[in-house]
Amino acid sequence: MSNHRNPRSSVPNKPAPHNFNPADALESFHLEITDIEAYAHAVGEAIVELNPPTNPEQRRIYKRVYTLINKLVEDVTTTVAHGDQHIAALAARRAAKADAPEPTTTKR
Repeated sequence: MSNHRNPRSSVPNKPAPHNFNPADALESFHLEITDIEAYAHAVGEAIVELNPPTNPEQRRIYKRVYTLINKLVEDVTTTVAHGDQHIAALAARRAAKADAPEPTTTKR
């Protein structure tokens, strides 16, 4: 059992990809962030609909929550816009790759 923690004498230089597709991962991540954006907007709308606070302590808490929610909405909206740019760049790259002629090799 003393050898079970020792690595093999030869480790492959390139790990196997295990069916990982970065484009699919980026699109999946973008969809998750878009969901978070929708939740943030819904929470922002819900807090606006609350009854106004009646005492100073409640107003202070309300202002803190309102500020945090607005910050979250701004940050997640910016993140979604940034993701949109990445998705568009990825689509453009895929299209350019698909349109590019394949290099030909000459045999001697």
